[in-house]
Amino acid sequence: MSWWRRWLGGEAMALYYADVHRAGERLRQRAGEARRLLPKDLRREMYVEALTLASRGLGYRKIVRELREKYGLGVSNSTISYWVRGIHTPYYRRSPDEERVKIYREALRLHAEGYGYRMIARKLSVSPSTVGDWVRGRYSPYGPEPPAGLPPPRPTKHRPWIELVPSPELAYVIGAVLGDGYAYSGTNQDKRIGLNAMDEEFVGEFARCLTKVLRRPVRVWFWKERRLFMARARSAALYRLLRKPADMKRLRPYIEHCDDCAAAFLRGFFDSEGSVREDGEISIVNTDLGMLRYVRRLLGRLGIEVRGPRLQKPKGTPTYFPGRRKAYKKKDCFVMRIRKHCNPTYYQRVGFTITRKRRRLEKYLEKRLGRKPLPQTFSPSHLYLNGKV
Repeated sequence: MSWWRRWLGGEAMALYYADVHRAGERLRQRAGEARRLLPKDLRREMYVEALTLASRGLGYRKIVRELREKYGLGVSNSTISYWVRGIHTPYYRRSPDEERVKIYREALRLHAEGYGYRMIARKLSVSPSTVGDWVRGRYSPYGPEPPAGLPPPRPTKHRPWIELVPSPELAYVIGAVLGDGYAYSGTNQDKRIGLNAMDEEFVGEFARCLTKVLRRPVRVWFWKERRLFMARARSAALYRLLRKPADMKRLRPYIEHCDDCAAAFLRGFFDSEGSVREDGEISIVNTDLGMLRYVRRLLGRLGIEVRGPRLQKPKGTPTYFPGRRKAYKKKDCFVMRIRKHCNPTYYQRVGFTITRKRRRLEKYLEKRLGRKPLPQTFSPSHLYLNGKV
């Protein structure tokens, strides 16, 4: 026991802790009163009034002012924005989670087949009470049904949901993200897809494809400290498709849609992980053996033969980087090489977006064939750089 506790004595210590407890209770009561939510009926009434004012052309600040004058309560601009754009409502969800909807429908199907609540909850990894609410109709991922006669939300340029359609641009984005790109999740509204690289034309092509997929402009800028070009965008739908570890069952319909999509995927992946030597050897290095085997199958579909994949550097091999201390490989590293007699086919059907890699391959083909190679089936011109289409 410390000296001050011995000095106060047992009774004084009991009185001291009682006073501290009472003070904490008062603070918690005040915080609870300040943070108390509005009644649901009142929030729904204010929601209808906010949509009515928005349909008349009022802005967010004016709507907040009108609600404060009518109800004597303040609502934040972000809440009004979510209501008007249809992201959130007090009645129901306009854009429910797609995975949650699938689980909900599967639960109803299993219950119709005679499964109990606990068995359904064990199969779908949800609580039995949630299954009970779904089956009895108390709740659903869509929420309760909206009342009739609600004013429609004001149309804006912000889209809460993007429908992904198979295309060469989406396939290129998939290949780049599986290579040097990233899919990052911070919060519920911070789902980022991006790419950082040294080659401006690579990041520019990635931004152009991302612009066409998301139907909104994606900018390219330069990171001076790292000397890297960067492009990124926020999209929950695209993040669910590209989040790592990659689910190839979910990605195959977009990659194998047609030969153009397969070639675009390979181009994005080889731009990230591939390399070309002076003697014309095209190789690709990755730690995912299953991904390399899948890439080999796609190349064979386009008539391109490969060697490997083979183990290049086992786990634990020391690696040296300029200006950094020695590091060690955490995983086995595999390499796969394209046979040189298939280089003309690769150049014509897949190719490279990065200028230095493409010129090195063209120089080798001109030296070997004695003429310029056949034109590529895609345009390597960079249509989107530094915000210009």
